[in-house]
Amino acid sequence: NGKTKTLGKSGRLPIPYREPWLNNDYGVIVNGNEIRCLINNQWVLKYNTEEMPKSGGIGLKTWDATPAYSEVSVKGLTAESIGD
Repeated sequence: NGKTKTLGKSGRLPIPYREPWLNNDYGVIVNGNEIRCLINNQWVLKYNTEEMPKSGGIGLKTWDATPAYSEVSVKGLTAESIGD
């Protein structure tokens, strides 16, 4: 309904030193009341909540002091059920 809520932030980023934001895979796994955020298949943030909504979405936010440096290209998006 147009509302957003930040559930957590992580300083743990498994990003390579050279070309740090080039060709990385980002993921979100939701299972029951647990949410895990992943970068290159390594989880960087885990959150548990009793208030898990039954529907919703995800967002990606980028930032850099130079606006042109915060651009992102999305090459693909996959959503799949992991079962009960």
